[in-house]
Amino acid sequence: MGYHFNIAVWATVLYLVVTTTSILSFWKEAGPVSAQQAETGDRILSIIGIAVAMVIVPQLLKKKNALKILRLSWPFVLVLMFSLMSCLWSEVPFIAFRRFSKVLIMVICVLTLLSENDFGASFKRAIFTYITLTILISLGFILFFPQYGWMPYEERFLAQGILGHKSGFSDFCAVSVLFVLWIKISSKGLAGREEVALAIIGIISLFLLCLGRGVNPSLNLCLALICFVFGLVFNRIHTKRTMAFLAMVCLFISGTILLSLLWINRYLPNLLETAVTSMGKDMTFTGRIGLWEELLSLRAKTHPFLGYGFGSFFVSEKSSLLSTSLDWTYTAHCGYLRLFMELGIVGTVIFLLFLGHLAISIFTLKNAGYKEKSALQALLLYAVCYNIISDTFLAVRISFLILIMLSFYTAAIKGNVFGENMQLGYFKRRRG
Repeated sequence: MGYHFNIAVWATVLYLVVTTTSILSFWKEAGPVSAQQAETGDRILSIIGIAVAMVIVPQLLKKKNALKILRLSWPFVLVLMFSLMSCLWSEVPFIAFRRFSKVLIMVICVLTLLSENDFGASFKRAIFTYITLTILISLGFILFFPQYGWMPYEERFLAQGILGHKSGFSDFCAVSVLFVLWIKISSKGLAGREEVALAIIGIISLFLLCLGRGVNPSLNLCLALICFVFGLVFNRIHTKRTMAFLAMVCLFISGTILLSLLWINRYLPNLLETAVTSMGKDMTFTGRIGLWEELLSLRAKTHPFLGYGFGSFFVSEKSSLLSTSLDWTYTAHCGYLRLFMELGIVGTVIFLLFLGHLAISIFTLKNAGYKEKSALQALLLYAVCYNIISDTFLAVRISFLILIMLSFYTAAIKGNVFGENMQLGYFKRRRG
């Protein structure tokens, strides 16, 4: 791997830990919305970000594969370019550009690691180290420092680790399970201790997910795992006739289940409400419906095409027009709605183009094993579905890290950056 490779890995791990967790501010209590709107940023975090950029960017410029990966990832590059442009018409351009810079550094870190000609081993090592550190530190706080590791929520206490909130912590744990699954499946020649380490972190992540009780992350993890199982079946099949037969069988089963539910609903009129409340939610999704209505109403009164600018709406004066009394109105709680609010119709269409292109790229991937292809599809499904009632698109969060990785990783595979033999252990060093 060499000296520079180690620097790239650890610089990436450091940046992800300090930006996606509350490791630098876990002792602080969350302030009111007004305090968050006036946020100008943590100086230590800014210094670390600049230092990481100074280390990573020179190495990226040396990577011949980086430009090839970017060309094949053109929809994602288009998203980044429009996001950067939107900072120009933001009411708070400094904050908008600063938030964009955070995302951009994360993108550069991932691109640098996946540009290595080591079959993706560098990124896998970095992501596993990042997950391991965050999970173990969070576990330590939960066990030994409950005043920081737990948060009060509706007359009970839920685990938050060093993520600052139970929802973000549950999201991290769910994504960790999927990343561990992908690393295990996509890597051959793993030593016994490496497989044990993956298994232990996966089990701890599931345990902590239960302590966090995040409904949305848990449901989407279940959907992703179901998608993975179905992917193992469908991606294994190569003949179009068999594929069509299985598709018809699945369509028939789905139709039967749907008709059964409609028939049952005649005798159980509150079936939908019962299903929602059984998951710990109400029919307003904890007030989200009211917030979404207010956001859309407010958005209809302004120019809808270009939006308020990247990361700008909830720190601008316009957000003060929201009449809702909820104390978490500094986020839209819907990734797609926030895209529409801040990037407008143009930015939302570009982002949806990126998601469509990414889905097609993964489902038509030829140079990867069917098991790995199924794991990649599961990761994509989680990221897409999670943002329906949560908000992590274009944010420094592990859920958006999924989309960055998928975009560059599939481009590297299609561009033959990794060569013909991709199935190497993620801890293996690149030979001379």
